[in-house]
Amino acid sequence: MPGDGVVPGEAGASDDVGSDAETVDRAVLKRELHDIKDAMGIEERHPGIVRVWLLFGALVLVASLASQYVLFERLPGYWFGAIWFGLMGLGGVGSWWLGRRGGDAPAAPSETTPDPWLQFGVAYAAAVAVQAIAAPFLADLDYVASTMFPFAVWVAMAGVGYLLLGNALKAYRVRRSDRLAFYLGGAWMIPLAVAIPRTDVLRTWGYAVFGVTFFVHALGAYLVLSRR
Repeated sequence: MPGDGVVPGEAGASDDVGSDAETVDRAVLKRELHDIKDAMGIEERHPGIVRVWLLFGALVLVASLASQYVLFERLPGYWFGAIWFGLMGLGGVGSWWLGRRGGDAPAAPSETTPDPWLQFGVAYAAAVAVQAIAAPFLADLDYVASTMFPFAVWVAMAGVGYLLLGNALKAYRVRRSDRLAFYLGGAWMIPLAVAIPRTDVLRTWGYAVFGVTFFVHALGAYLVLSRR
């Protein structure tokens, strides 16, 4: 009845206001969550994944020292491939296991985000192509020169791959300081690759220098990123 003080449609209007408030709250919450994700690092998103730095740091060091031995002993060239492909393959399996063990596997690439590992793989495919092109010109070189040229190419393209990987992680809103570890890797690998054929010490000890430097870099990245 009119005397009851109830205006027709008042309840519906109240429901509309509540619905609008809920929509606003959801939008604010979504924006806040987006901002939080923008400030997150790799370790916060995928606990334990920064241990991949330690894993590859150790494997690269072992592979480099083993390759240095092969170089000194003038063993057949196929030993270099066996060492690196074997240990890096082991690293790939180990990194997958560490990512899964963290209970939060990295998001899969979509139509609107790049595939970081594909970009890294393309860099290595380019290294293979460069070596295939240069192979006919390497036949007349001595053992050390014909060995260190492919190694320098691999180091250079690894640096390119790290730069591409660091840039691709922007699409996944990984904070800049975490991506800096990849940028720094490319920043020293490419100059080292250029210096290998031009420096007597690096032509002799290039594998060891690369392995030790990479291990120090990986250890530093792990210590910094795991303490965030």
